[in-house]
Amino acid sequence: INSSETLPTSISVAPQELLEPESPESPDGRKANGRWFRSAKLLVHSLSNCSSVKTCSRAWSFLAILFRPHPRFRKSRAWSSKTPQETQWKALADSVAVKLAHLRQVELVELHQLRALSMLSMLSSRGSETETPSETSSVLLLSADSESYFHRPSVAPFIRQLRCYAQRRKMRLVLDGGPWPLNYFNVGLQAAYTWTVHWTAGEARESHHALEDMRNLMVDLVSKRQLQRASELLGWKRLNVYSEDPAKMTKIWSIQRQLEGNASMVVYLDTDVIIRPDSLHSGLVPLLLLHDSTSKAWNRSSRPGRRSRPSRPSRPGDIFVRDSHPGTECVNIGFLAVRNTRATQLLLELWRQKTHWSAFWDQSALAESLLELVGMEMQNRGQVGYRSQCLHFLFPGEFGEVPYNAYCDCWQDALRDMIGPYRQRRSRVVSFVDPEELDVNFVPNDVFWDHGFSLEGMRLVRSDISEIMQPLIIHWAGVSNQDMRLHFVNEYLKRRFNTTFSKGTCSRLTPQLTPLTPQTPPRFFSHGRLVRCCRNLQKEQQR
Repeated sequence: INSSETLPTSISVAPQELLEPESPESPDGRKANGRWFRSAKLLVHSLSNCSSVKTCSRAWSFLAILFRPHPRFRKSRAWSSKTPQETQWKALADSVAVKLAHLRQVELVELHQLRALSMLSMLSSRGSETETPSETSSVLLLSADSESYFHRPSVAPFIRQLRCYAQRRKMRLVLDGGPWPLNYFNVGLQAAYTWTVHWTAGEARESHHALEDMRNLMVDLVSKRQLQRASELLGWKRLNVYSEDPAKMTKIWSIQRQLEGNASMVVYLDTDVIIRPDSLHSGLVPLLLLHDSTSKAWNRSSRPGRRSRPSRPSRPGDIFVRDSHPGTECVNIGFLAVRNTRATQLLLELWRQKTHWSAFWDQSALAESLLELVGMEMQNRGQVGYRSQCLHFLFPGEFGEVPYNAYCDCWQDALRDMIGPYRQRRSRVVSFVDPEELDVNFVPNDVFWDHGFSLEGMRLVRSDISEIMQPLIIHWAGVSNQDMRLHFVNEYLKRRFNTTFSKGTCSRLTPQLTPLTPQTPPRFFSHGRLVRCCRNLQKEQQR
């Protein structure tokens, strides 16, 4: 894209065209009066004149979240009968999507020019960045907003199990609880959004009086619907809105710190994951490298229908994430492994940029950053890269909601067009770990969302309806009840491995194992996609 290309920045919509008129049918009784118009007009004006994704996403999120057509009012009518206001919101959302994509492409062009050396290193097969990382120089990393988080009763058992694993594999376990270069203070909640004040380590924190003023403003806007005060949001430069608690973004700086400490590989894990205790004979780092070399050898084969004899590539992947198939969460941050390379530094820079974008959270920021990084790799190869065509799905739509499912569909399409479909990705930089060969982030709540709160429904223990999953790492995300989560984990460890992590020493956490021979290589995989496909076919046959 040419950064000097003319950008249509004007947003040609009158505020009164966006607001629902006063009507008995309006359930919240909103009034399209002059004060509302003035407040909405200032937000539209800010949206029209913004010149970066950061400033545009802020103005658009404020406008879409606060002034969008009310969901109850929308659901009370047939979809085919759109009001004039809904038509205008759709047109405005489409215009914003075009503008955001264009602005981001301009920003990426500028970054490409500044980081030309990092771009070229993505395709290099020589130099120190081709060295294979070892377990002894690798870090197993966990991150939280404070040190006290690791000592919570619901977290400590997971830490104990991961510490045991790291000791047995001679990896260094790091529990990073700060301090952080960017700090947050929540001043309000609204459905799926968190309203937050942020400040950097070198800045003074907002005064108690200022924080109270912001809290009162959020109460008036969210609870009392006094939207004539919405334009005041633009005056609070440190106030922003996120889809999840932004404190979760600490992992970005945690990874950076470990790379600055010369770790050859950093393996980040969430604090609600376990590594199966019978995997001590096969370290996580060697398994990742073996999978990377095998999959790349297969992708280079001239006979794509068959796996050829693996030959180790000269350059390992830089970033390792679990691959996902359409219909599931596209990226889950429960697991992320990175080598100490310039490509990894570029990913972290792309990721950090989004910490100031409105309506984002750590996981969506990583998903979009991966698309951007792969797009840069493709452009370096002289192929079509990523055009930020999915970006607008990560901001509130015309009804004020982030359509993340639509984003994941777009993410899958964009990735397929650049480097191939699920299980056949062809990137030299990002290694998409095939879960049907090595599952490093199995989320039962995502794959088998209808598990009925049973291990059998999650396919983690034997049942009469299906064979069990054999993942290396299980991520218990989505089980919000902490007592239930601990119950599931203890039951899983007891029924599968005759052990538990509720109490005891490291030796009790790791049962006696018989080392596997070369003739019986380890397999830690899951095939939830196949199980779901078979279930859908059975349902069709029963109709």
